[in-house]
Amino acid sequence: MIRYVIAVLLTSAIFAIAFVAVEHGSTVRAETQLDGELTKLESAAVSLVENDDPVPGEQEPPRRTVDVQLPTEEFASKSVDTLVLEPMNDTNYTQVRYSFDGQHERASTIHAPLVNAASEHQHIDLSRATGVHTLRLELVHDRDHSLVVAVTVG
Repeated sequence: MIRYVIAVLLTSAIFAIAFVAVEHGSTVRAETQLDGELTKLESAAVSLVENDDPVPGEQEPPRRTVDVQLPTEEFASKSVDTLVLEPMNDTNYTQVRYSFDGQHERASTIHAPLVNAASEHQHIDLSRATGVHTLRLELVHDRDHSLVVAVTVG
């Protein structure tokens, strides 16, 4: 009888440890996926700023289109709770803040000034977004005549 009790206790302990490992692994997998997508976005934005010039008047501005695949909630992956891209004042950088599954926020930097083309707010909020999103990047001048990359989420 004691053997059965010990076997049940050991099995329960093994399942508990395995569950924690799967939870951690799914967060790491989602972070890795998001990092790759942010790198793709940064490459397109930096390319736009470095290789194109804004056009005067009503002409179509230079643009790039980027499809980003944000993590979805699955057994082996977590979805993004918070994902905010916010231009850093008086710089040509954008701060990216993100978190998964209620954990503390992490931050990274995109080396291009990204702003929201669709609102008066400068930041781009993709919190709780999942799946494929098409981002249209356009090189324009803002109100202060600074060069920025206006982002439209489609």
